[in-house]
Amino acid sequence: MSPFHTVVFIDTQNVHLGIQSCGWLLDWAKFMTLLKDKFKADKVCMFLGYLSEYE
Repeated sequence: MSPFHTVVFIDTQNVHLGIQSCGWLLDWAKFMTLLKDKFKADKVCMFLGYLSEYE
């Protein structure tokens, strides 16, 4: 077992807008599987920022 850990931090708004601008849809469950399987992510943290002025 490696002494190193891989933690992925995702700004979901940027990912969502980037994918949407390409006309694509993202399957978040498959994306998480990719991060864990291919990149050996031990933990995935998603930032879901909330600002009331953008409601």
